[in-house]
Amino acid sequence: MTTLGDTAPVEDVIKRAYELLAQAPSAIIAATLEDALAIQKRPNVPGAPDSSWSLSLPESLEKLLSHPLARAIAEKLRDARNLGS
Repeated sequence: MTTLGDTAPVEDVIKRAYELLAQAPSAIIAATLEDALAIQKRPNVPGAPDSSWSLSLPESLEKLLSHPLARAIAEKLRDARNLGS
């Protein structure tokens, strides 16, 4: 889907996925904090037995603002918004 190889770093796959999402003609595109920090473990959806609906982030929100992957995702989505206007 991202045209990256199986050995591509997860951060590169995430950046490419958001680059492709940014090209979609969608009215709303949202990024997840888990993607911004390349977190593999995800909260379970409601109804799943023995599950947590939320997980703590490994970084503070203040650190998230300067996290390279979070900034790259924001840049991809911002660039797409600017192209569409």
